[in-house]
Amino acid sequence: MADKLLGEFLILALLLIICGRVFIIKRSIARSGAVLAPITFLLSLIQLFTWGLTVQDMLLCLLSFIILFGNIHALTRLANSLYIDYFSPIFVIFSIIMSICIIAVGAILFYLRPAKVQPEKLHAEVSKLLLYGETITSMEPVTSWKQFPPSVLWTFTPSSDKKHKDPVILFLPDPRAETDRYKPYLLSLAGSGYTVLSADFYTRDFLWFNSILDYPPLRRTALIFKSLQEPETYSRLADNHTAEFTAQFEQLITVARQRFGQEVRFYLITDGSPTHALTYIAQKYPYYTAGIYSIQNNSVHKTPGYGFINATDPVEAWLMGIREFDQDLFMTRYIALKTPIPKAAE
Repeated sequence: MADKLLGEFLILALLLIICGRVFIIKRSIARSGAVLAPITFLLSLIQLFTWGLTVQDMLLCLLSFIILFGNIHALTRLANSLYIDYFSPIFVIFSIIMSICIIAVGAILFYLRPAKVQPEKLHAEVSKLLLYGETITSMEPVTSWKQFPPSVLWTFTPSSDKKHKDPVILFLPDPRAETDRYKPYLLSLAGSGYTVLSADFYTRDFLWFNSILDYPPLRRTALIFKSLQEPETYSRLADNHTAEFTAQFEQLITVARQRFGQEVRFYLITDGSPTHALTYIAQKYPYYTAGIYSIQNNSVHKTPGYGFINATDPVEAWLMGIREFDQDLFMTRYIALKTPIPKAAE
């Protein structure tokens, strides 16, 4: 999430340069600054589709578009080598207002910045593998850019100086959050000595809307809006996907057995929507299941089903009414510490 924040501040800095050029005395330099407007708008679109439709990135995209629209006349004159030595009063006022908006947005994003997650400080390591398959059970490593959308398999392991413990933890995130918003929690578990496998599935047999909203940049935000605006409808929709969640857990079991052997024992964790699938897996694999746990049962977890957004996405948490943020990851690490992994299985 730190890379995302850097991208947001880069866009804000470029927007501020574009609007601030009305204060530059040397007009030849000021005029050429208009070429940054389309570049910045393009960067905001890339940011949007790289990290998904977050509120802050949609706001940056809107600001970039407004500033691009306000600079169309300047761009047109620049393209035709029609130079002027002054800015109109209306354009100066527009630029000042937009500069104030940019500074205000920057201040808000800085105040509500995500916690800095450093795997090495949590004594853990993380890697991810892109997978592709038409169905949940047909996943293979991605070999071509044409294999879209890819699913993602995450592996969290203890650092080399930590003693590895059993069982292997299999984590299935709520699709309203995805693994990235559980990352501090999973790294904390790995730092305690456990290997953790997690996956974000995007397959044709795991569709929620049967539309473009099922694509990676859109699905998470669409599901959040659905669950907040129509909670009962979303609840029924999630229950209808219990079979798919169960299949996803089974796919994680397959990966664990490929890596650690057929006799590997696993501890199942989830949050929110996939919770009902835990019981089905435990009943099907009673000997190999060391235990099951849903994070939503921990009262310290303030946003069940949405991940640890009070640490990873405070803007989203604030919009949901959360005012207690976790910048130092204390609450997240506490929840990881209180995860009831059986002592006998260590």
